[in-house]
Amino acid sequence: MKKIICFTLCITMLLCSLSVPALAAGAGETAIEPRYNNVALTDSSFVIMSDGSAQVTVSYRGSSDITTGATITTQIQKRFLGLFWRTVDIGVPDNTWVENVDEYVFFTYYTLQLTSKGTYRAKIHYTIYGTAGEPDEIDDLLTYKYQ
Repeated sequence: MKKIICFTLCITMLLCSLSVPALAAGAGETAIEPRYNNVALTDSSFVIMSDGSAQVTVSYRGSSDITTGATITTQIQKRFLGLFWRTVDIGVPDNTWVENVDEYVFFTYYTLQLTSKGTYRAKIHYTIYGTAGEPDEIDDLLTYKYQ
């Protein structure tokens, strides 16, 4: 009896651990994408050059008759002790770059010279305002390993 219960429990745990992958749409298919009230898209990138120069770009594109502006906050964080993230001193208040924008299209970039190697991430938060409802809240976490 113990063997049957153990076998059933093992099979149940195995089936519970399986997940169904979400696949990207192929040619001619429609992809499932999040939709927002006030913005068509946001785009962020984070890269670290071999000399330790880090660059973060943030941008968004809305509609001239809907999007009224945005607030974008950006932080650089470094992993420590393998599990935790510590915000890097970037020389501005709260170690956060803040953009308050009143346009429907926006692009900017930031650069920072890193002082040590390790795993870094850019933590970006977009709040996009407009006339189509509640502000859109969009987060990006982009990780890069500097070796």
